[in-house]
Amino acid sequence: MVTFKTQNEKRLVILLSSLLGLVILLVLCGQFFHYRNSLKSRLLHLRAEKSESRKLLAEQSVWEKRRAWLDDNQPKLKTEPRQESLAFLEFVEQQAKKAGVEVSAPSMLESRQMNDGIGLPVRIEGSGSTASVIGWLHQLENPRNFILVNELTIKTADKTNWISCTVELVRCYQSAK
Repeated sequence: MVTFKTQNEKRLVILLSSLLGLVILLVLCGQFFHYRNSLKSRLLHLRAEKSESRKLLAEQSVWEKRRAWLDDNQPKLKTEPRQESLAFLEFVEQQAKKAGVEVSAPSMLESRQMNDGIGLPVRIEGSGSTASVIGWLHQLENPRNFILVNELTIKTADKTNWISCTVELVRCYQSAK
């Protein structure tokens, strides 16, 4: 047992013990509120996720119709990816000619895995009037073509109303099931 020589020593020990207890209480309260806030944040995230899931379930028939449409309309690889890329590149060049766009530096890129299929990318440079280049890109990115513009750089040329662009196009194919 501890004995105190004076009353002041006793008060000092009580004061220090109280301060130590208060510091411990403050640390514990801080940890509690931090944990409480992280739980609140997690709860809000889960509620938002639940709401989104309910919306998706409500739209289930739309997504099923979309899946059926994709299965019926999205092209399947008929040959090797390299041959399909070459055919795709030729298609892009033909569309450019029809639109009045001059093309250069066509190149095939490596095929890539996409969400539920395969993508065959090509890169090509084109130049022409603003209307013809934009029309060409618009014609290519038609949903029925399953072509998307993955990367596009447009530069103005010296001529009035004339632009050049470098575009990476990706044609999406169904994966083999």
